[in-house]
Parts: sequence; C-alpha cells; structure tokens
Amino acid sequence: MQYPLFRGPGVSWGENEVWGFYPVPGFMPLPDNPELAWSGKMWANNIDLKTGVVHLAFGTAAGGYTTKFANEHNYPHHHKDFVLYHPTLKVDGEVIIENGHLLALDDPDIRAIAAKYGDPDKLLKQFWHADEDPRFR
Repeated sequence: MQYPLFRGPGVSWGENEVWGFYPVPGFMPLPDNPELAWSGKMWANNIDLKTGVVHLAFGTAAGGYTTKFANEHNYPHHHKDFVLYHPTLKVDGEVIIENGHLLALDDPDIRAIAAKYGDPDKLLKQFWHADEDPRFR
C-alpha cells in the first residue's frame, strides 16, 4: 500500500519525533494545518512537550488527508505513540537531554539571556519531571 505524503509503501513510517523544550507551564496554540498529525492540536498543553520528554510516533496518520485517503480506499489506518520520560538524547555526539533533563536549562549563555527578562531560576525551572509525578512512580 502506498499512502500519500509518505516516501514509499508500508504502514510503519516515522511520522514525527518531538523533543520537549518548554520548561514553563502554558498553552502554545498550534496552527490548523492538515499536514499535522491528527493529535498535533492536542500537544499544546500535553505532557509530550514538557521539558526533557521525547515523543515518537509511527504509522500512517499524516493528518486528515491521509485518513480520508485510507477510508476511501479501505486501507488500514495505523498510528502508535511512544513517550519517553527519562530519555538521554544525543545530537551530533552532543548530549541535549540527559535522563529527562534538558541540559540547555543549565547552560550559562542561556541563563544570561534569560536574566535579561527576569530571574533565570524561575524562567528556566523545569516545572514538570516524571520523577515528581505520582502517575509515573
């Protein structure tokens, strides 16, 4: 089967990878874009974007267009999410997230920029971590 918006046939494509970079609570509205995964609009206030969390999604759910195509052609619709709460993530050999902690929050240059806008301890405080949430103990 060949689904639109995917490079070739199959049903277990990497749909998206999300690294959480939002240390402070809040709501980030996402644009209404048909190429976003169906769950894209729900991520705005979800655990998936919390600092240090990595979200991986696999399947064929590349938005409403793909779902409509699958329904019209009687193709299966497939989507699986995996959320990693204690990841260590390296990019080009550099550790970005270590055991669920975004290391940029400790970077002196980042802290100096934050200090221009207020107390860096408050602005860059990781407000949620899986170890502090009773659902993940």
